[in-house]
Amino acid sequence: MRPLLSAEQNRHRKDYEGAPTMYGKALDVAFKSLPDTEGTTLVARIKSLQDLGKIPVSLAEMAHGLRGIRNDATHGIEPFTEKEVEELAEATKLILIYLFTLPGQIASLKKRNASK
Repeated sequence: MRPLLSAEQNRHRKDYEGAPTMYGKALDVAFKSLPDTEGTTLVARIKSLQDLGKIPVSLAEMAHGLRGIRNDATHGIEPFTEKEVEELAEATKLILIYLFTLPGQIASLKKRNASK
């Protein structure tokens, strides 16, 4: 995913203004790509996934928090610190793992267990 790659490159270059915006974009693009997600805004898509039971409340709350951070990065005056960007990176990756990696890993495990 190009926005995540850009965010990671910005973080490694210590561009603490660009990285948060790109992590936010990575979430936005990820949520848009999920089937059955409704809404034209990230707020609506997060709520849609929560209402559909695709993400737990705790993950929806985290996504809303990251959305707010992205808005601060885009419209705020103060740059982010290295620690803040590291935490943002970790939280973003956790959400992406939950949405895209874990379902495949679970399906693979079920398939292996069914063949025993």
